[in-house]
Amino acid sequence: GEFSPTEDFNIFVAGAASNTSYQRIDRFNYLRETESNGDDLGETSESFNFLGFYDKTCSYYYINEQHNVYFNTGYYSRAPIYDVVFPVIPNLPNIDAENEKTIAFELGYGLRTKTVSANVNVYHTRWIDKTLTEDYIDLTTGLPFFANVTGLNAIHQGLEIDFEARPVSGLTVRGMLSIGDWTWTNDVEAIISDDNANVVDTLNVFVEGLRVGDAAQTTASLGLDYRFPFGLKVWLTGNYAADLFASFDPTDRNSPDDRGVQAYDLPAFMVLDGGVSYEFDFQGYGLGLNDNVNNIFAELY
Repeated sequence: GEFSPTEDFNIFVAGAASNTSYQRIDRFNYLRETESNGDDLGETSESFNFLGFYDKTCSYYYINEQHNVYFNTGYYSRAPIYDVVFPVIPNLPNIDAENEKTIAFELGYGLRTKTVSANVNVYHTRWIDKTLTEDYIDLTTGLPFFANVTGLNAIHQGLEIDFEARPVSGLTVRGMLSIGDWTWTNDVEAIISDDNANVVDTLNVFVEGLRVGDAAQTTASLGLDYRFPFGLKVWLTGNYAADLFASFDPTDRNSPDDRGVQAYDLPAFMVLDGGVSYEFDFQGYGLGLNDNVNNIFAELY
């Protein structure tokens, strides 16, 4: 639905619902039964249903033709993936499987003029009840075990800025800056079970206060291109990344000594890219030549 209480104020509301159903048929690990018609049937698990939904609300207020502000919020409940519902080979379900939830807020400002366009926004996103599973093998017996890690929470929040300026004819300057703080917020305790759902041990996961890995949480970019009147264009862009913590498995942080020990923070780096292109007409056809060079200075990162 879209609503306009006033000429300068727009509200957009959307929602959806879904049902995800899982059932496992195992034709290898169970004795087959034969129907009267001679068909072999594998053992079939129960069916497990997970209701999911999302809703979001976006509101825009146009102060005038040059300035606007906006506020967005949303809530998302997502069904767990199949491997969380059936984490081991037999048809034994994880009865503790539950939906993962996300709640998000965003507040922003937009500027639009003939020579400059820009956006500034702050965001706060909470990831709730993230589920991880970990498989183990008993080295003595060779039997499989699994840990069902539920209830992990994380916060992703930060500031984002982007702009595009055209100070003189033919010249365009583009830039962006993103400063994030993405952190796991709690420790959890999980149970370790065998493939018959017997609890054999517990697993503590110590991740509270650790930064989320495998993505640069601070990034920036600045570039410019100039287009000559006769079809030649040259461009140059620098991309910067920092606060890139190494990827790690939270379930491996299972010792009290792991408390507060951040993953390796990779050194910050900048890569410079550039290129040149030329567009022209040839016997009634539009042709273009383009040459790009990525990482001009061969930066090792």
